[in-house]
Amino acid sequence: MPLRVVSTKENADKLGFALENSKQIVAHLENYFGQSFPYPKLDQISAPIMGGAMENAGADLYQDKLLIVTDKDSTEDKREFGMVVAHELAHQWFGDLVTPAWWDDIWLNESFANWMGYRIGNEWRPDLNIGAGALEEGFAAMNTDALLAGRPIHQAITRNSQIDAAFDSITYGKGAHVVAMIAAFMGDTKFRDGVRGYMAAHRYGNATSAQFFAAMAQASGDPRILPALQSFTDQQGVPLLTFSGGDGRYTVTQSRYARLGTQAPAQTWGVPLCMRRGDERVCQLLDTVSGTVQVGGSGVFMPNAGGTGYYRFELPKADWDALIAGSASLTGGEGLALADSLRASFLAGRSSATQLADLARVMSANPDSFAADAATQGLIQLQAMDMFDDKANNAYRRFLGRILAPQLERQGFNPALDAYAGEDAEKSQARVQLVSQMASAVVDPGVIGKLNKAATDWLGGNPKALDPTWYRLAFGVWLGEQAKGRDGGVSAAKNLFERALATQDSNLRPALLGALSLPGKAPIANWILNEARDQRLRQTERMSLVLNVTNNRTTHDIGYNWARDHSDELLKGSAGIFVAARLPIVLGSMCSVEGADAMARDFGPKMAGLSGQLELDRSIERVRSCGVLKNARAKEVSKEISSLK
Repeated sequence: MPLRVVSTKENADKLGFALENSKQIVAHLENYFGQSFPYPKLDQISAPIMGGAMENAGADLYQDKLLIVTDKDSTEDKREFGMVVAHELAHQWFGDLVTPAWWDDIWLNESFANWMGYRIGNEWRPDLNIGAGALEEGFAAMNTDALLAGRPIHQAITRNSQIDAAFDSITYGKGAHVVAMIAAFMGDTKFRDGVRGYMAAHRYGNATSAQFFAAMAQASGDPRILPALQSFTDQQGVPLLTFSGGDGRYTVTQSRYARLGTQAPAQTWGVPLCMRRGDERVCQLLDTVSGTVQVGGSGVFMPNAGGTGYYRFELPKADWDALIAGSASLTGGEGLALADSLRASFLAGRSSATQLADLARVMSANPDSFAADAATQGLIQLQAMDMFDDKANNAYRRFLGRILAPQLERQGFNPALDAYAGEDAEKSQARVQLVSQMASAVVDPGVIGKLNKAATDWLGGNPKALDPTWYRLAFGVWLGEQAKGRDGGVSAAKNLFERALATQDSNLRPALLGALSLPGKAPIANWILNEARDQRLRQTERMSLVLNVTNNRTTHDIGYNWARDHSDELLKGSAGIFVAARLPIVLGSMCSVEGADAMARDFGPKMAGLSGQLELDRSIERVRSCGVLKNARAKEVSKEISSLK
């Protein structure tokens, strides 16, 4: 089969990785589907103005940064390459060879390809640990799916705006997680056989999700699979499984998860429930409100074995404490599941900030980079929600520093070019996460000093001083230091801006532009919003600059007011549908009841009838819910955090 990689001339010496590894990914996909590539040729094409990727038959399109990767690039860059390329190439079969009959089944097209992206990406490079990323994306989607404002995965499509809105975290994150859950429950071979049967029956034709479900039921030999799948695709919401009992014998009750101050309607799912104690794993289908479960073996009880279940769990305190205490040895998926459920329990008014701190203390030592990163996210979220008073904020930084600094010291940190070339991928990723948290959450002067010096030397003409892995963070730190000067960092921001527009490098350009909003300084924010314009700046880049200012907590109000006053400009033109989808998300970084009321007043009429209307409703609910939680628990949380040792 003829295979080419096509890009602009400046990337001519960087196409070898994409060419060789596209071959390998195609081979993995041919093996999974049990048939050869369905078209006579394949072109992998990158373009600087692409905002993502698109699966045209035999001619996939990618944003430069997604496809133009080298062996020396970061673990995160190579993970993204593997996942996205496998996703788009999976569409050559699932989407192009067999196409949805109508837009109401576009979810299946994207959900399956998203799951395949992570699965095949993991087969391609097991050392990159790509597979757990599907679960990370699914648990993130639960934060949206838990809101009352929402939609099911599968919904009737009667308007163009509904098509645009369907390409969201519910389709990609929740949909892929539901696919992973069913695949884990059925077993990999039976699920694959169901996919092959579906593809064979509808080759070069159209099909519906009902036909896909029927193929799964036939392959599994279990007719309960069909209503179980439909219970997740045809109704919104996240199941909450509440366990009572102990020592492997539990009563489990399902309900719809809701945050503090929110009353969710009564719902029931057909939950493929997989649990584990030690090496003993048990799966059963819970399709009633309540049931009993028994898990043999010994050791810690994990209610979501492998993390593949699309549900949250609530445990008796003794089981919570035991699971947290053993979290350093959980798999990546299980660590993600634990972190999500414990944080969700806090947001619902049940678990404590002390338990979140205990999880950070223990699971941050997990060797899996996904689990280790998830360990601290609960505490980081509390700080982002302004739940801490000044005393608690200082205690929080000291606490995280005591946990993370020794880990980074053992890893070592040298920001110079190729300092860690050829290093184990997971170790490299762990360092990236540690440095990021030490710089942004802990605000460690030693880490900040190293990043600032490396960026200063690089900008001064020494290209070996800074590896591309650290570009965005280091330039942001440098700009923050420059912002302490007379003009508040505006001249330094202009320097980075001009350097960005002078290059087409797919790593450097977005890193320089992305760094502009990191310091969160008002003079820089005002310059970005009102003056950072140039004919060389792409429309998508200008949009991102504005949204990044609004997404930064310290400049949120500046960005909010500017977006309110310039909403007509933002929502018009070819990028308008993308702004309509993303703007409500960044507006929702507030945490107050009053802020929610302001969003409804200022943006509700402007978003009416647009693809971003649902996303705005979600953000308003999210901001209001956060405000309710802060009003109810901030004093208690500050007291707990201030007493951490």
